Amino acid sequence: MRKFLHLPLDILIGPTPEYMREILSLEPACCTFANLQRADTCFDLLLFAEQVRELLSSFRVTHSIFKDRPEPEADQIKAAGKMGFSIVELDTSGLLRGKVPRDKLIECAKTAEKLSLRVAFGAEAPLPQFQWLLRFKMPDVLAVGTPFYQIALREGADKAFDEVREICRV
Repeated sequence: MRKFLHLPLDILIGPTPEYMREILSLEPACCTFANLQRADTCFDLLLFAEQVRELLSSFRVTHSIFKDRPEPEADQIKAAGKMGFSIVELDTSGLLRGKVPRDKLIECAKTAEKLSLRVAFGAEAPLPQFQWLLRFKMPDVLAVGTPFYQIALREGADKAFDEVREICRV
């Protein structure tokens, strides 16, 4: 896919040596620590901190290719900063679906900015819903995932890119 679409590959990864070995063999531009057992894939970094530290030191990889997809809590963002992550991916699907209060996401984004962490927004939501979100904050990275690929498969990659460009014109 990376060669076909000419896009950097970002892969969700569970915190196990098996995942690390397999995913790193693909040489992705970025890996996102996530809880693959949860529907929202948010990762409790406080719970898995020791496991993540051990993985990062065992595989001797640069922290810059990793980001964290934390639960929407300021403590989680602070933990990501302490562990050396340079970017956090905030799951915005909870906000877009009314399950996470807007104030909570704003607090997380502000905490990340105070810690000089870059912010990514990621969600499995229809692309038009992102426009409302981008009025609140323009992230460093916008991870649109499945909604983008659904349009690309149904109507072509050009149409999918056009839709993303349109929602980013807020």
